[in-house]
Amino acid sequence: MCRNSNCAALTSSPDTQTADTRLLACMAVRARPVRVRLNINPNLNPRCLHIPDTDPSFSSFTRLISGLVSTELHDLPVRCTSAELNLFSAPPGQTCGDYMSAFFAAGGAGYITDNSTSDCSYCAYSVGDQFYEPLSISFDTRWRDLGILIAFCGSNLFFLFLGSRYLNFNRR
Repeated sequence: MCRNSNCAALTSSPDTQTADTRLLACMAVRARPVRVRLNINPNLNPRCLHIPDTDPSFSSFTRLISGLVSTELHDLPVRCTSAELNLFSAPPGQTCGDYMSAFFAAGGAGYITDNSTSDCSYCAYSVGDQFYEPLSISFDTRWRDLGILIAFCGSNLFFLFLGSRYLNFNRR
């Protein structure tokens, strides 16, 4: 329901919306949960827990971007412009298709614009998935990423409301 251009807002008051937006943005960017893993050093007890520095890949903001990028680019055909093409020449006596056939047979990504000439124009991506795979983003984990983001925001809101209810420092 939209009133006075306040669509998808938590409240109808512009002042409260501003505060809510700042709160949610602060929670998303500042999120650095600590992961706990087993330390594999053979000189120590294998049950000893090691808490490493925080990793940006565990940030809720990373989960948001990961879900948005994988959903938008999945199976999207890529057509490179002339500025994005990698230009090279095939060895004498070979066409681009002959020269690059071993690369593509081994699972190489991308495509060649013209296979029949020795002046090759190579585009590094043929579908959008090839762009985000080196970034450790997967289309199969988009719902997991959304769940992590929702759980993170929900837990932050829970602790916010819990703290505002029981931590009242204005009692005089």
